[in-house]
Amino acid sequence: MSLCNSAGLLRSLVQMPSDIFEFSFDDKDAALARRITGTAPIWWLPLNADAIRHLPNDQVPFLRPEAPFVIILLGPDQKVSDYSEWRASVAIPPLIVASNGGDVRYEDFDLTAVQKHCLEICKSVGPQWPPEIQSKFIDAISAWRFQGGRALGYPIEGHNAFIPNQMALLAAGFDIESPGPFTPAMSDGDKPYIDVILATANSILDERERIGDRDMFRVTPPSPDINLFSPSMYPNTRLLAHLKSKRADLELTDWAAGIEALQSQTGYRIETSGKKFKSLLSIGKDSDKPILNPIITLRSKELSLNTAAAGLLAASEISAIVRLPNDINRIGGQVKQLAAQRRGSNPSDRKRLKTFKDMQQRLAKAVPKQFLDIIKRSKSGVRIISDAPLEWLDIEGLPLSLAKNVARVNSTPGNLFIGSIVGQQILHLRPEAFQEILIIGALKRTDPIRRLFEVAFESYDPILRDKVRLINVEVKSRAEFVDALNSFSGVFAVFDGHGSHAAEEAGKLWLQDESIDIWEMRNRVRVPPIVFLSACDTHATDINHATTANGFLFLGARTVIGSFLPLYAGEAAILVARLLHRVAEYIPGVIKAFDASTTWMDVMSGMLRMTLLTDFLRRLESQKLISHDDYIRINTNGNNAINWPQRDATEVFRNVLNEVGKIGVPTSQAEAEFRLAVATTSATSYVQLGRPESIIFDTEDRIRGQFKNH
Repeated sequence: MSLCNSAGLLRSLVQMPSDIFEFSFDDKDAALARRITGTAPIWWLPLNADAIRHLPNDQVPFLRPEAPFVIILLGPDQKVSDYSEWRASVAIPPLIVASNGGDVRYEDFDLTAVQKHCLEICKSVGPQWPPEIQSKFIDAISAWRFQGGRALGYPIEGHNAFIPNQMALLAAGFDIESPGPFTPAMSDGDKPYIDVILATANSILDERERIGDRDMFRVTPPSPDINLFSPSMYPNTRLLAHLKSKRADLELTDWAAGIEALQSQTGYRIETSGKKFKSLLSIGKDSDKPILNPIITLRSKELSLNTAAAGLLAASEISAIVRLPNDINRIGGQVKQLAAQRRGSNPSDRKRLKTFKDMQQRLAKAVPKQFLDIIKRSKSGVRIISDAPLEWLDIEGLPLSLAKNVARVNSTPGNLFIGSIVGQQILHLRPEAFQEILIIGALKRTDPIRRLFEVAFESYDPILRDKVRLINVEVKSRAEFVDALNSFSGVFAVFDGHGSHAAEEAGKLWLQDESIDIWEMRNRVRVPPIVFLSACDTHATDINHATTANGFLFLGARTVIGSFLPLYAGEAAILVARLLHRVAEYIPGVIKAFDASTTWMDVMSGMLRMTLLTDFLRRLESQKLISHDDYIRINTNGNNAINWPQRDATEVFRNVLNEVGKIGVPTSQAEAEFRLAVATTSATSYVQLGRPESIIFDTEDRIRGQFKNH
């Protein structure tokens, strides 16, 4: 609970620099541009107290001459004395911030205290550095200036829904007037919350636009500018309803009432009264003072922590957080209906369209329509921080995951959520990183779908042969699976096999002779930064958070491509083969053509759009509505448009529909077929998890050429 009790401490980090140089820059906009790229986040890391105290000195990744500036924030329930022996054993003592007994008390923790500590480190450790380095560090730290002073133009009252954007605006240098807690009238519903979220999110996007396009963005592209945020609860919270409070001062605590109140909440606050309101309070044995239901208290602390963590992410990137109403966490029934249909016996396209349309309508009901305009403003991508499949939200006729570059970080499990949104070192890779790709085959030789993958790979072999070496490893057991991963030192692995996820269990991958739970393999396997799971239900949204895709993130993958739903083997095989072609041809080609780097988020998002385009045009060709020559021409032009940097995907597909119309296909028929293609394409079954925007491809020659005249 220490971290949950430390949300206020986390919020205080927004005033801190990313490094010792950031607050000494004369060009403040350049400093903000560094944040926008994700290269200068607020570096923080949640560590268990025992993990810190028992880490051997030779394994401490910080508190060394090359990383000497460290602050340890102790929660209100932690004692400084528990760290005394460890602190005395490290070469460079950290600054300890605590409620009592530390180097700095909570109320005195500010930029001045950190500046003083860093200067003391420079004087004590500096002699171990080259003289010019010590002088440079001291000059930079001495020149720190607080980043405030800019007028925002409107006040922001206190509420968890606004805190992340408030933190981002503070990091951008705005002074925030906060007259007190946010207390709108109950009769006003969610509108007052939506208005403030819109105002603050638009201010952040306006700030990004003011910073403008920068030369540095060609080396490190901007991070996602919008985060759709809906803190979820553990999906089986209902199983806790039988628990009774163990606190001695409570006679009765109706946990079920607390859980019911949380799960029935649709907006930004719990709306209840009368008997239901009283059921959320417990009466102490020795006092008539009401005590809030413990499940509500726990959820409140969890929300405060999640909010602070999301705020640090927003401050690290100067990105907007769009906090969604709780109704988005109540769409499970619709998700289950869609998943059940896809797992059924080959439903017709019309039935799949209806179910997908129903799903999109439920999402539209849960997401205030005012937020759609914010989403449309996104230029560098949307990050989903939620358990709900917001990738399917309709944006002008396209699912969100195809309308924008989209990545997801699930909000449960909590430890994975926190671990995924802390500061990430940018992973810079050459295109040659894909010269070796691991293909883990787990299908039996008698499996009818095995041949589909072999045929798909063979069709692209002439293109890939001289550019990519596929390391095909057939695995039949857990030991062979572990050995295949540990023997591979590359950056990209593909799993080709079956997946499943049963209720109240972790997701499984099926090998030829056994199933494996990837969550059980921590510290046993080396996982490459990019993992593609060509298997069914590797991120099933209708079961629980212990998905196979989440499991690979837990093991250390930077990004995982998983599946919301069952996959059709032929389509899955073709997509994997096309993706291999894309990494071999597109990545080096786009770097050269546009004299700029590209990210894995862009690579994968473009691949999914190209899949939809192909599926749509194939539908038309199969019905003889267009000729094969028309298909080739429109598909080629469409793919070129999709791969043009920052091209609006909705515009691309509108142009495709116009081209189809010029051939003679009636507009109504073309639009109907496009809706069917959207509902049935395999592109909407895939999900991109983790931090793909932090994997960047470029060449040294291109970078040198960019800066040779600087």
